[in-house]
Amino acid sequence: MRQFRFGLVSAVLVSGTVLVSACSSDAAPGDESAGDPTCEGPGCATTCTPPEPACTPGSSGAPGVKCGRGQPALCADGVACGDDGDCASDYCDGACSAPAPGANADGRRNAGESDVDCGGPNAPDCEAGKTCVSADDCTSSCTNGVCDAPGSADKKKNNDETDVDCGGPNAPKCVVGKVCTVSADCGLGWCKDGACAVPSVSDAVQNGTETDVDCGGAAQTEGAVSIAAAPRCALAQGCAVDGDCTSSICSAGGRCVEAPSCRPVLGGYTCGAGEVGSALATHESCCKSLPVPGLTMVQNGATKQVYLDKYEITAGRIRAWITAIKAQYGGVPNIKAWITARVATDPILAAQFPGTWKDYLPAQASGQLASFPVAAALQPKYGGQTTVNLDLGLDSQLGPTSYYRDVQVAGTDGCFMGAGAYGHRTYWYEKALSDSFQEVFRDTKDVLDVKSMNCITPIMFQAFCAWDGGYMQSQAAISTAYGPSEWPWGATPTPKDDVAKMANYNAGVGNFGNTVQPRYLFPVVNYGTFANDFTPIIASPGRFPKDVASQTRPNGETWMDLGGNMIEWSQVSGTIRGWTGSSFEGHFYPRAWTGNVYFLDKYGKGGTRCMRLR
Repeated sequence: MRQFRFGLVSAVLVSGTVLVSACSSDAAPGDESAGDPTCEGPGCATTCTPPEPACTPGSSGAPGVKCGRGQPALCADGVACGDDGDCASDYCDGACSAPAPGANADGRRNAGESDVDCGGPNAPDCEAGKTCVSADDCTSSCTNGVCDAPGSADKKKNNDETDVDCGGPNAPKCVVGKVCTVSADCGLGWCKDGACAVPSVSDAVQNGTETDVDCGGAAQTEGAVSIAAAPRCALAQGCAVDGDCTSSICSAGGRCVEAPSCRPVLGGYTCGAGEVGSALATHESCCKSLPVPGLTMVQNGATKQVYLDKYEITAGRIRAWITAIKAQYGGVPNIKAWITARVATDPILAAQFPGTWKDYLPAQASGQLASFPVAAALQPKYGGQTTVNLDLGLDSQLGPTSYYRDVQVAGTDGCFMGAGAYGHRTYWYEKALSDSFQEVFRDTKDVLDVKSMNCITPIMFQAFCAWDGGYMQSQAAISTAYGPSEWPWGATPTPKDDVAKMANYNAGVGNFGNTVQPRYLFPVVNYGTFANDFTPIIASPGRFPKDVASQTRPNGETWMDLGGNMIEWSQVSGTIRGWTGSSFEGHFYPRAWTGNVYFLDKYGKGGTRCMRLR
C-alpha cells in the first residue's frame, strides 16, 4: 500500500482504488477525532484505514464544519490536529498553533517550509536538490520545484562569494563598491575597508596589478574607470614579467635583477650570508654590482662609471648562460658564433680577444672541429704535444679536459671528478655525461649551482661576462675595490685568523680530514668522501660576512670574498692577470697582481667576477 500526497489531501491506494481518508459526513459532531472511517468513491474496498486527519468542528467558528487535510478548510490555531498539514499555520503540536521556536530544525517539513527544515519564511534557504516553490526558498535559484546548485549568476550571495555573484574563489571579481575580503576579490585588485576601490600608483600600497609598492603591472579599465600602469620596479623589487622591471629582467624568484644570468634562483638570488633554506639566510641578487670609486672607462665615445660585481660568478649563472646560448642557436652551444658577432661591434670586448682567442671557444657540444700545430715555445704548456684541437667542445671545456694541463683529463687542475682524484669542479653534469668522463656521479646540482664557478678558461669567463652585459673584471677594477692594504679588510687580522674567520682560507693546508678540518663545509659530509668530491669546502659567494673590502660605498655596502674562497683572475686588454686573494685550499696571494695567466688555463681554485659600465 503506497500513500500519496496531493496538495493537502491524503489518500491511500488499495488494489488500484484511491480511498480518501476523510471524516464521514454522517459522523456525529465531535466523533471524527475518535476515528470514523468511511470509504468514498466507486469500487471502495471492504476495509478502510483510519482517517489521517483529526477532524473537529470550528475551524470557521461554525458548529459542524469540518477542517483539516482534505476538508474545505484547514484548522485554526487551538484546534486538535493529527499532523502539520491539518493546520492553517502548517504547524501541529497536538493542536494547531504558530510555529514554536526550533520548528526549523525539528526534522519535519512544516511551518511554511518547502522541504524539511529549509525554505519558506522561517527556515534557512534550501541547498541544491531540495524542494522549492520559488528562488526565495533556495540558496541559489529554483527550477521546476527543485533548488539549483549555486552559480555566479543566480542573484544570490553564495558559494563563498563576497557579494552577490562576485568575489571569492568561484565567481567573477567584484566591481568598485561591492563587498570584498581581499584585493583578489576585486576587478581592479584593491579591497579597501571591506569594499572594492580604485587603486592608485602613488598611494604607498601594493594594489591593482602592481607587482610591488607603486610599481610594475599593467594598465586597467573597468567601465568608465581607467588606471595607467605603474612605473617599472627597481632592482630587488617584485615582478612577474620582464616588463615590470627597469632592468627588463625578472628572475624566476619574482625579483628584478641586474643581469640575465641571475634569472634562476639557485646561483642567481642566493648570494649572501646563510645557506639556502635557512630561516636566518639573508640573500640577494648574485648580479648586484657596486660603483668603483674614481674609476671610469670610455665606451662608444661616452665616459662611463665602472661598476664591479659584489660577488664571484656562480655555477648557476654559467648554467643560465649556456641554456640561453643553446636556445639562441637551435640547441647548439655556439659560444664562438655569439662572441664573434659581439666583438665586431664592441671595441672593449675586441681588446679582450686578441688574435685567435675566440677560436678556442666552443661552437658545439662535444667533439673537435680541427687541430693546429703548437709552437715549440708553447709545447710545454701542452704536455709536449705538437698539435692540439682548436675546439674541444662545450662538454669538455666545462668538464675535466684542459688545453693547458696536458690537454687530456688531468688531476693537476682539480677539475677531474674521478674516484680518488680529490676534484672540486662546481659545474654539475648529468649522469650520462659524467659517466662518459669516467667520473663519480654527484647528485648535488642544486647545491653546486649556488657555489662559486671554477674550472673554465679565462676566455670562457670573458665570453660569459660579455653575454651578461659587462666585461670580465679589469685589474684596475679589482685592485681599486681591494684597497691599498695587504688584504681587502686591511693589514690585520690576516686570513689565518681562525677566530674572526674573515675569509674561506685554510692556511697552507692541502689535505683535510678529522685532524685538519676545513673552516667551511656544506653540505656536511664525511671527510672520507673528499677523495671523490672536494666541492663541499667551496663556499657560495657571500657566506663569509666579514670577508669584505674596506672600500665601502655610501650605503655601507662593499665587495665580498675578495680575500678568500676563490683566487680571482682579472684582465688588461688581452692579458690575463692573477692571482687575487687566497683559496679555500690554502693558496696565499697577498696584494700583487704581477703574474700573468695563460688564456687557456683552467683551475679548480680559479674564479672571477664581472664588471659593468653605466
